[in-house]
Amino acid sequence: MKQIPIISNAIRAQLDEEPEYVEDYSDRRYMILYPEDYQGYGKDVDGNISLLLNKENAEEVKRLAEDIIEDIEE
Repeated sequence: MKQIPIISNAIRAQLDEEPEYVEDYSDRRYMILYPEDYQGYGKDVDGNISLLLNKENAEEVKRLAEDIIEDIEE
């Protein structure tokens, strides 16, 4: 899968250009997490990412995911 750096899309937005996404992006959004959103993270050899979450962190990730779902459904 081709990955487009998030920063390049931020720059495109500032220049009033369309963001660049992989393939069909109409049903995809990035979820950006900041250090306060999780307690730790890991990445395995296959590129899978895991997040260490407490209840508060999990609620924030859930809220962000629900915002993404709502945005895609609009």
